[in-house]
This record gives sequence, C-alpha cells and structure tokens, in this order.
Amino acid sequence: MNILILHRIPYHKINYHLGIDHRRHTVTYIGTEAALASLPGELPCRRIARPGLGPVYREVLQCLDSAPAHFDSVISLSEYELLDAAHVRQVLGVPGDSPQQVLTVRDKLQMKARVAAAGLPVPLAMSLEDWQAGCALSWHGRIVLKPVDGASSENVLIFDDEQSMRAYLVRHPLPHGQFEIEQFIDAGILHFDGLVVDGEVVLLVASQYIGSCLGYARGHALGSIQRPTAPGEAGWVAAVIRALAIEHGAFHLEAFAGEVQPIFLEIGHRVGGAEVAETVRLHTGIDLHQAWLHWLTEGVRPAIPPRAPWYYGWFVLPGHHLPPGPCRLRGQQPFANHPQVLRWQQLAADQPLPRHITYQGHEVPAAGIIRGANPGQLAELMHRILSEVHVEPMTEVPA
Repeated sequence: MNILILHRIPYHKINYHLGIDHRRHTVTYIGTEAALASLPGELPCRRIARPGLGPVYREVLQCLDSAPAHFDSVISLSEYELLDAAHVRQVLGVPGDSPQQVLTVRDKLQMKARVAAAGLPVPLAMSLEDWQAGCALSWHGRIVLKPVDGASSENVLIFDDEQSMRAYLVRHPLPHGQFEIEQFIDAGILHFDGLVVDGEVVLLVASQYIGSCLGYARGHALGSIQRPTAPGEAGWVAAVIRALAIEHGAFHLEAFAGEVQPIFLEIGHRVGGAEVAETVRLHTGIDLHQAWLHWLTEGVRPAIPPRAPWYYGWFVLPGHHLPPGPCRLRGQQPFANHPQVLRWQQLAADQPLPRHITYQGHEVPAAGIIRGANPGQLAELMHRILSEVHVEPMTEVPA
C-alpha cells in the first residue's frame, strides 16, 4: 500500500512502525518541520514539510502537487487534523471517512442530535447562532458556551443564566468559529476508551476523571483512574457507537455519570490524549494506536489478551496559566519514588512553562502514571497527588 500520514502528534506517542510495516508499505509523512523532526532518522519513509501557515489540507494538497503520488490510504491520528485528512481523501479519491462522516464525530451539536435520536440521554443544546436569532432555551439554570469542534476545553465558558451570558457577549467578542450553548450538568465525568472493528466494540476500558478537562484549562490539576465497567455501560457504549455510525477505529467517549445510565457528553474518533493510550495498554495489553494502524493496513483484528490484575491512572499538572518562565514543584517528594508511581515526569529547573494548553508529559510541570490493586487504592493515591503537589513560578532562573 501507498500510505499518506498527516503527521502532528510526536512520533514517540504513536510509534507508527509498530503498527505499519514501513518496508512492506510505502509511507509518506507530511507535517511541519517541527513535527517531522520527531521522526526517527532511520525510519524508511518519504518526508514532506509543509509551511504550517494555512489550512492543513490545502498545504498537503499543494505539497502533493509538486510531489505527485497515488495513495491507497490517508491517515491522521490527531483530533485537529481528522477533517483535513477527510478533505484530502475526497480530493484524491482515496477510500475512508468522508468530511461529513468526520463532522459527525467532530461537531458537538451533530453528535448530540444523533445520539438523542437513538433514545439516549444528552444535555439539551442549541447553536449560539439560533439563540442570538431569538430561539428560546429549553432549560433553566447554568449554561455552557463552547466551540462546536473544540478540544481540550479551550474557549469553554460557564454562565449562571442567559442574562449573564448576554452581558458577557456584548463586552467580549468570541474567537472565530461556530459555538454551541449547552445545559450545564453537575455530575462526575467518565470516559470510555476502546476500539471498534466492523461496527463492533472489541475493546473497552472505563475510567473516571478526578477533576475535569475544563478545570485543567483553568489551571487545576487533572487525573484519571480506571475502574470496572458497570452493568449496562458496555451496551450503552455500543449504542452510542451505532448511533454515530462508527465502523472502525479507536474512540474516546466522555459522559456524565447519570443515576440510571451515563449521559452522553462528546466523543472523539481517535485515541484519548494525555496517557490514555499507555494506561489502556498496561491494563489490556493492547496499544490502541498500533492496533488501529495494523487493522487499517493489514485488515487484522487484534487478539485481546487477558487483562492485567492492576488498574492504572494518569495525572497532569498544568502550567499554561502561570507567568512565563521556569517553575518549581512543592510537595512532590513523597510521590516521585512512590512504589505505585510507575512514571514521574517533571520539567527541568530551567525549562520554561508551556504557553498553551497541553497534556504532553514532557511539556507540563509534572505528569505521571500510577497503578493500584483496585480503583479505591488508585483513587486514594490520585487524590493525594493532585491535592498535595503544587506548581509555583520561579522569579529567578537557576544558574
């Protein structure tokens, strides 16, 4: 096969060579110079740099105009470039998800409408444009305002009521793009990660957030711990996958913890961020990225081994909200070498804080992976780490 990869995620997070035989297949990577720099030097492939200044799909097509080739598959594993890959497929006539299919799992209004049509609970929602045109809300109380195609809870706002949202919008123009308004639901947030083959969920891992992605965007620590799948949850996940017509690939499904069943929040047709892939691999023996790539290129369903007797979790401490420059940690000593902490990462003393929201362990002040014999043990350690470890900006850079 001739395979085109829109390369954005650092190579070490994917390890494409473990899912795609680069000697059997002809593989081309297109990305910015910075993205391509993460590719191993010895990897047998073609590398094409794009400027990184305009729409991704247009830059990719322009690059291919000057270096034409026929492709059997166009792959993107990044949330931010799924739609670009679909546009490239459409222009080149390559099989795979179309732009409309991708929009179903990128546009939050579309996905909620389809899940609701299948009879599953979702938060009430409408487009900001419809509300501004005079359509009345169908609920009372707090309101969430967010981009319909956003990620990482960026540009998400919460208001007590319509009046406060209206007053804010008069004073603060929103970033370019489409927005939705959604009923605020005060509940814990779950996430379900897995793999779909021929419309069947062949792998499923249930987890719950400690904290929230919105809280993380605002500067609060975030964690996630695995737990057993509760009765009815596997059927609920399968119903969501059917409602969204996902036939293959990895998924990251988020939901509110409801009293009877989960309440759909949103889904990504890709592997979850932070250390979702690694903790799923530790618990199940399956690497979601590699299993998906191997199925795409070889058509081989993954063999599901017995699960590990341990449960796993991950945590990230943000730094994007702090002043520029380096930082120091306080309270990390009991955890950096804790026997249940499998991985502890922290910035070097002279390494600057990130200026954008990121879940990458090598970019945040501290991150790691923990394990426990049961979810309760895991939750206890996670709560301690998130509450006792603190990030402080440094006024002076160490010599």
